[in-house]
Amino acid sequence: QEDKTKDISKEEKIAPEIIDDSVILSKDVTAWIEENKSKEGFYTKKADNGTFVLISGGEKNTTGYGIALNGVEQTNKKIIVKYEIVEPTEGQKVENQKSNPKMLMRFATTDYKIEGKVTTLESMEAEKSSKDKNKK
Repeated sequence: QEDKTKDISKEEKIAPEIIDDSVILSKDVTAWIEENKSKEGFYTKKADNGTFVLISGGEKNTTGYGIALNGVEQTNKKIIVKYEIVEPTEGQKVENQKSNPKMLMRFATTDYKIEGKVTTLESMEAEKSSKDKNKK
């Protein structure tokens, strides 16, 4: 019976918790966000019994930008967060003021290496359809 429980824990999915601005965070996590939010990139920090992930689009000159979470893949002790920085669509009303698109999430684990991968939904669809063709 021991083997069965080991298999279950291997397959256990660790889903991210998306954290909005209303959540009160510890001082060191807040300082880490402030330090990194204006630089475009993917940042991780282990704190408060979990791993925080900050995806930043950097500082933009207008509003209308955002972060799209396109998927989370989990393999042996590694989590890959697929995302893209979304630009304003043509015809979208934007304000001429600086903005800072970002997404903050927390995984309830400190055991996994968490990496970011920029992927568009289009490239993911193309990848999926080429895999489907190869199956035939």
